[in-house]
Amino acid sequence: MAVLIVCTLGCGSVHEASVSGVVTLDGETVTKGVVSFHPQNGGSIALAPLDEHGHYELRTGTEHGLPPGGYTITVTSVERPPEPGMSPQQIEALRITPKHYGDPATSGLTYNVEPGGNTYDIMLTRSAP
Repeated sequence: MAVLIVCTLGCGSVHEASVSGVVTLDGETVTKGVVSFHPQNGGSIALAPLDEHGHYELRTGTEHGLPPGGYTITVTSVERPPEPGMSPQQIEALRITPKHYGDPATSGLTYNVEPGGNTYDIMLTRSAP
């Protein structure tokens, strides 16, 4: 019975918070890429691909949602994956979102996730922070 209780509390649970929204760049919907929420106090990164409408819904590993708390956000979007042998300039030309949004140290994007459902639309600009 004790084993069942422990597994019920810790196996395959869904986090108590969820975050979804839409990503735009200078007012235009970003339809390719990945949104990542990096916990500011350590833990697993929550990821979400962007769909054709720029919508994302975060997951942590195989679980829906994420724990409440402070997060630094990154957004990475490229036209297509780089090919072997491409120069750094060619790879950079594939970017849709500016490079600084792809690094937690330079993205300038943060969000405090509250328990329950959260909606956070991420509005990016081409200008540097």
